[in-house]
Amino acid sequence: MDKLSRGAHYAFIARHNLQTIFPALLSRDPELQNSISRSIHYSSTPPHTGGTSTLSDPSHRTKFYVVDSDSFDCAERIVLRDPNVPREGICVLNMASHQRAGGGWINGASAQEEALCRRSTLFLHIEGPKAPEQGHSWYPHGPTAGTWSEGVLVFRNSDAGGNKMLEEDKRFKCNVVSVAAILGPVLTPDQASFAKTSDAELTRQKITTILRIAKLHRQKVLVLGAFGCGAFRNPPTLIAPIFYDLLTQDAEFTHAFEEVWFAILDFGGSANLVPFRNAFATLLERDTTT
Repeated sequence: MDKLSRGAHYAFIARHNLQTIFPALLSRDPELQNSISRSIHYSSTPPHTGGTSTLSDPSHRTKFYVVDSDSFDCAERIVLRDPNVPREGICVLNMASHQRAGGGWINGASAQEEALCRRSTLFLHIEGPKAPEQGHSWYPHGPTAGTWSEGVLVFRNSDAGGNKMLEEDKRFKCNVVSVAAILGPVLTPDQASFAKTSDAELTRQKITTILRIAKLHRQKVLVLGAFGCGAFRNPPTLIAPIFYDLLTQDAEFTHAFEEVWFAILDFGGSANLVPFRNAFATLLERDTTT
């Protein structure tokens, strides 16, 4: 399928979800509407509430994985690996648009957020108030804003699989945290650093938002990604070390999660996967979900 045909297909899927699938799902699953209403938008990084761990054993060492995978496919593999794992403890990162819910998913765009919206009810959870009387709009996002969404229903397979509807017994729910990376940060001539110290500091704060929201909601398994390293043009060689530092050196997060997965589609030579494998090389576990 060429790029034009793929975009038309994605736009068709979006329309079909909005006009047909979402209403049908909401009519059959009252809890889905309840979970949508429990979405929380944080206008900035939530405050640190103290403590170092959400786990019963604070000495637990977080297990790290870096895999070539779609984010929801990775979450599904975790669920299938252990059917007893509580779905309410699995949280997927949505690398969000700061301008509008779902980015360009309605028009057939193909970044990570759009792919997640095609596959699931995520759009309904993150669109926020649709009228002034319902509250302040969540968009555009503030610099360190983030949105917590629980019980997002995944009902289609991946873009690579054609976005086919999943059988009901194959559908699953997970939680999502949505944060937008910096769009097109200015880099030094050698591309080795952010040209502005403020961009480096803001990126670290955005990643803190991701981790703090997940910890605040007592998530045990995170499915993260190459944050901002696609359409937003953040170099993975700069992003991966920030995740590493916060997750392994910062006392707030070093024992906060049981497992952290980085699900990064390689696209046959993408430059995003290797820098994350390199950053976490000494800590990586063997993936036994495949």
